[in-house]
Amino acid sequence: MTKHIAVICFPETLGISASAICDAAYLTNLHIQRRSALVEHVPPPLKVTLASLRGGALTLANGQTLSNVEPLGQIASADLVYLAGVGVVDPEALFAGRFWPPELLTWLAARGAEGALMAASGPSVAILAEAGLASEAIAAPSWAWLSLRARYPGLSIEKEDIIIGKRVMTSRSVGMEPKFVHHLIRQMFTPYTADWLATVGGLDAPNNEDETAEADRIVRVAKAWLNEKLAHPVSMGELSSYLAVSERTLRRHFLNATGQTPLGYLQTLRIDTARTMLIRTERSIIRIANLVGYRNLRFFHDLFKLQTGMSPGAYRRAAGDKPFYRTALDY
Repeated sequence: MTKHIAVICFPETLGISASAICDAAYLTNLHIQRRSALVEHVPPPLKVTLASLRGGALTLANGQTLSNVEPLGQIASADLVYLAGVGVVDPEALFAGRFWPPELLTWLAARGAEGALMAASGPSVAILAEAGLASEAIAAPSWAWLSLRARYPGLSIEKEDIIIGKRVMTSRSVGMEPKFVHHLIRQMFTPYTADWLATVGGLDAPNNEDETAEADRIVRVAKAWLNEKLAHPVSMGELSSYLAVSERTLRRHFLNATGQTPLGYLQTLRIDTARTMLIRTERSIIRIANLVGYRNLRFFHDLFKLQTGMSPGAYRRAAGDKPFYRTALDY
């Protein structure tokens, strides 16, 4: 099931902010399609639409011209609305009103009423506040913090770098963009997919250069490799060869870092992914078993019951009448 991200842009939008979410979506689509290719072709799980009030070509603050920008009025729905960061650095410019024309506020209110996730970077958090959508605590640029608090006295406006709520996610600066986008992907997918993206992007690289750095690297890369091989037959020998370490070293580092063996981690990853698919897709149980790497349905059934206390069919029936997080995907 493809989910739609609408990225709202202005002429003052910073290129790093608009491109970061697009790049993250591209990598996520590539990862999930490659991971599932052994069993079935899946459509890209994320679609990103760049949008502005009028549409057409739009030149951003850095001089980059976007040619494929949709008019806001032609976007009838979205699962995530992302207000990309704008290049203003003083309250007077921020509150001049050009970032919240009535048409945009009406459109945002409609998407919020439909249950879309809302996200904003840097100064654009003010747009959420102006639209009445900052129902949870929001992060604010340090230079705008006092002005935002004075303008919106009823809101919880904080100086934290990133705040992730249930429906509203904000970052105080476009300098936080890579980490912020990682959090957005984590909200829309399973944590495993977001962790893979973080590893590929180097977001979880250790800052220290001591003797634990190599162990951290081994575990990070091993997790990313296991995630990518979800639907494939794997062996620990193959993984240790990929990492250029012995199986004993791999097992020791993995146990120290996670409390699980690599095989135990892979089984947890596969069963957690299967649980999500059972709730959020109509795929058959045998198809789900294949997609998470199990060709023997009886083995999958027994392992699933061991980890969850229920058979796959019973788990799906038990969750059938419960509402689930609308923007979570099935991977």
